[in-house]
Amino acid sequence: MKSQLNPLPNPAIAREYVKAYFDADQSWFPLLDREDFMRQVQSYAHSSNSFLNSVPWYALYTTVLALGCRVVGSKQNPSDRPARFAEAESEAMKYFHNALVVQSELISRRTTLTTVKAFAAMTLYAQHSTTPQCEYKFCSMAVRLSQGMGMHKRASPQWDITPAESEERSRVFWVLYWMDKTISLRMGRPSAIDDGEVSCPLPRTLGISSASFSFYLFAARYARICSQITSLMYSAKALIMPLSELLETAEELEAKLQRWHDDIPEHARLENSTKGQLDSSGTVPHLQALALEYFYHYAICAIHRRFPAQTFWHSKSQNSPDDSATEKMVEKGRKCLEASRSICLLTSNLEVHAYNPSWLLIYYPLSGIITLFTNVVTDPLAPTANTDIALMEVVTGFFGKLEFCTSGGMAFTKTAELSRLARKAIKKARREKGLDHRPGTSRSQGISSVSPQSDILSANTATTDSILRLPQSATDATPGSSWIDCPDWANISIGNGVPDAEGEAGFDMNLESGMQLEHNFGFNGTSPWPGTWNLDLLT
Repeated sequence: MKSQLNPLPNPAIAREYVKAYFDADQSWFPLLDREDFMRQVQSYAHSSNSFLNSVPWYALYTTVLALGCRVVGSKQNPSDRPARFAEAESEAMKYFHNALVVQSELISRRTTLTTVKAFAAMTLYAQHSTTPQCEYKFCSMAVRLSQGMGMHKRASPQWDITPAESEERSRVFWVLYWMDKTISLRMGRPSAIDDGEVSCPLPRTLGISSASFSFYLFAARYARICSQITSLMYSAKALIMPLSELLETAEELEAKLQRWHDDIPEHARLENSTKGQLDSSGTVPHLQALALEYFYHYAICAIHRRFPAQTFWHSKSQNSPDDSATEKMVEKGRKCLEASRSICLLTSNLEVHAYNPSWLLIYYPLSGIITLFTNVVTDPLAPTANTDIALMEVVTGFFGKLEFCTSGGMAFTKTAELSRLARKAIKKARREKGLDHRPGTSRSQGISSVSPQSDILSANTATTDSILRLPQSATDATPGSSWIDCPDWANISIGNGVPDAEGEAGFDMNLESGMQLEHNFGFNGTSPWPGTWNLDLLT
């Protein structure tokens, strides 16, 4: 096993990496106690014992080095030298590789709190990658091991653990809880934590320098809401829940989310944040304030995006909802779109650094652009269609910067294709309705034949059938025709069951299947599952 390990940095560089970790990642999620961790580092440095004598400690230490290496590597603006991002990632991966090598040893040996911390730290590291498989697996292992140790329970006096140990267990568990519940909502993976079994209190001490604001505590509260969204809106039981109950549940969840958002103090708001770390005045870092806003708007989408699909199902059944229920569902769709627009706007505040998690750099911006794209192609004549495309291009521009800063390591070229296809949809729809003047035709004649329909924003006049409305030519499409007059859409089916051309990926908007775009990503924008998309296919 030792032959597979990469050499560790010299003590001076290692101290720099450890310091960088505690200055950055620890302020987000206080997984470790700084003083205790440094004592262990010094103990191993001045003894004849090898780090490998304690496999859990070795895995934790090398993962901390990898996380800190990313932070140090990102101190230089990657846009000044794009290769810097890739270099920081490559250097960090050398240390993380060591933790991966001893992973099987971690699982097979006796579980300790350090073992749980190691897997939790590995999950934090995996959150920076573009593939979610490792993040989900590391988190699942950490959660299972922690529950095996009873960390999800309130410590009993019979357990004979000190108050400090109890606080440490609480800190670690709630970090894991946030990971598990947000992964579940974001990716549609099953949660490994049953809320009914959790009695572990939130910690009173956080192990961070500033007590004026705790991103960690707000994240933990947010995770509880995420758990309720997943279980009450997307569980098997929720799928057969009466529409009236589902609407009531959504309103209750939105009220809880709004109270959470209102509780964020003024100095932690995005407009009052600072680009650096916590300073003496307690100003919250810009990235943390930005993450809180992303949390809020994404949860709004998660609560309300269920209802356009719900409306579609009812419109296909004999029991269509009454007008009041329809109006409520239209309002839900409007809120989902507004939140998606806010997500796209927030992207302009993002900066590209190697230590930024992928859910911040990739997941949330993609969820916004895909929701807007779906809305435009389903209702290309909506008055908001052109402005939605402009917002989509804000995200496209950010992904262009991301590709530049990573030297092509993260390339989302198909997002630009989405904007182009959306414009094609608008152009085609306007031409068919006579809204675009062409030589040899009378503009007044074309306009007189138009019968405008309300889009999802017009809550007072929308009907059940117009909420998820496709152009008639789309529903009547055949393999040889397309409702958009461009080659790109010739092999794309929009919920009509038309098979794709051999060897090409389709864009399927069927409610029960994931949407895929030419093997780059898939998503469930209108599926009954909470995951907005699946990055397993990301290349």
